Amino acid sequence: MSKFKDWHQIEELGSGGQSTVFLVRRPERAAQLASATETITLALRGQGFTPGLFAKAVVDASRVDNADELGALKLFDKVRHTGPIPAERIRREIEILKTGHAGFPKLLDEDANENWMVTEYFPSGSLDKSPGRFKGNVFAALKEFRALVETVADLHKRGIIHRDIKPANVFIGKEGRLILGDFGIAFRNEGTERATVTDERVGPWDYMPQWADTGERLENIKASFDIYMLGKLLWCMISGKLRLPREYHRRDEYNLARLFSGNRRMHSISSVLDKCIVENESECLQSAGELLKEIDLARAEIDSPVYLNERGEAELPCLLCGKGKYLEETTGGKIRLEQFDSETRLTGAIEVRVFSCNVCTHRAFFSLRFPEKAIGAESSPPKLPNTPLPDKLRVALGSLYDALQRQYQSSSDTTVLNVIGPAVNNISSILTKDNLYRFKADAALLQALATQIDITSANLRALETQIRSTASHFTFAGSLLEGIEKVLSLIP
Repeated sequence: MSKFKDWHQIEELGSGGQSTVFLVRRPERAAQLASATETITLALRGQGFTPGLFAKAVVDASRVDNADELGALKLFDKVRHTGPIPAERIRREIEILKTGHAGFPKLLDEDANENWMVTEYFPSGSLDKSPGRFKGNVFAALKEFRALVETVADLHKRGIIHRDIKPANVFIGKEGRLILGDFGIAFRNEGTERATVTDERVGPWDYMPQWADTGERLENIKASFDIYMLGKLLWCMISGKLRLPREYHRRDEYNLARLFSGNRRMHSISSVLDKCIVENESECLQSAGELLKEIDLARAEIDSPVYLNERGEAELPCLLCGKGKYLEETTGGKIRLEQFDSETRLTGAIEVRVFSCNVCTHRAFFSLRFPEKAIGAESSPPKLPNTPLPDKLRVALGSLYDALQRQYQSSSDTTVLNVIGPAVNNISSILTKDNLYRFKADAALLQALATQIDITSANLRALETQIRSTASHFTFAGSLLEGIEKVLSLIP
C-alpha cells in the first residue's frame, strides 16, 4: 500500500502556508484504470485478446472520471514549527470535518500520523476562481451567503472560531451551495493547547480584522474575528473583486452603491457591512447569530418595494410604470376623503397626502398616520404590533420560497408548474405585505396580511397533498415537504 492508501495523485491543485493540495483518484477507480491499461497493453501485444474484455477496458480507460471518483488530498508539508503544533492542527481539522456538517467538505480518508487527509473534490472550485459569480446580484449572493453564515454560526455554538474565512477557502458545491473549508488554524475556546505558537500571527492579511493584526498571537479570540472576515467575503461576492483594503467599503472606489449605481438595493448590503467591517472590535457584531438577523433584515428590505436612497431616505418606486418614484405634490397635496352611508350621511373621513410619479405622473394616496381617527370619534386609533410575522415564520417562509423557486426553475412539467406557481406568488405576497407593514404599521394592511396567510395556508395544504401523491414529478419533493410542514407548524 502506498503512503496515501492507494489514492492516486493526478495533479497539484494549489498550496498554502501549511499544506499542498492534490487532485487524486479513489483507489477503486485507480485500480480500474490500471487493470484496463494492462488489458489493452496485452491485447495490443496479441496476448489473450478477448473482444468483450477489450471493449470494456477501452471504455474504462477513456471515460472521464466522475466527480465522486475524485478527491482533494491535503498534505501538511509546510508547517513551519516542529513539536505538537503541526500534529494539533492536522488533528483539529480532521476532528471538525468528522462531524459531517453539510456546510463542510466531506472527509473521505485521513492519516493524521502521516500528515494527510482527503476530502471531496469540488469541480467548480473556490470563490477566488470565480470572483464574478455573484457580481451585482444581491439576491443570489445573500441567499448563498446566509447558508454559509449558518455554518459559521454552528461552529461558534461549538466554541470554534475559523479565523481563515476568505474566497480561496469557500468552495462551490452542488446546486451552488457555498462550502466552508480549511480549518487548519481554527481556534477552539475550551482551554486546550493552541494550534499556534506565541509569536505567530495567523489569518489572511487582506481579510484579517485590524484589531487582531498586532504582529503576534492574539490571546483573546472572539467570534467577531470571523464576522469581520464574513463581511469582507460578502463585499467580494457582490463587487466581483478579491480585495477590499482595510475598512474602505464606504469609500467611493469601493462603495457598492456607487459601483452599482443603478441598483437601489446596494444600500441594504452596505448597512450589513457597516456592522462587520469595522476598525474597532467593540463596533463589530459579536456572533454569526447576530449577523443572520442583519442578513434577514437586509433581505426583507431588498424584497420590499420601499428602498433607501443614497441619503438613507425611504422611497417608493411608481407602482404603475416602475421607472419613476413618487414625490409629494407641494400644491394642495393634502386632501380629505369622506365616507357616507346609503342615506348620504357622513360616517367618517381621513386626510391623505397626494404623491405623483415623476415619470408617468401616476397619482397615489399615502398617509403616515393611517388609519386616522374618524370624524367625531372619541377613541384613539388602535395600537398596532411592530411586526406582524414572527421571525421564525418569516425565515421559514423565505426558505420555502427559495425551495419552490428551485423546483419551478428546474422543471418543465406543466403539472408541477401549475401547482408551484400559485404557492410562490402567495408567499411572495405575504413577504411583501410584511415588508410594507414593517415600513409603516397600517391596520388595513395588517388585515390584508392575515387574509393572505389564510389563503396561503390552504394553498400549502393542497400542495402538500399533491406532492405526496405525485412525488416522482417533483425533483425536490423532500425539501419541499419539509419546508411546507415547517411553515404550517408556525402559522397560528
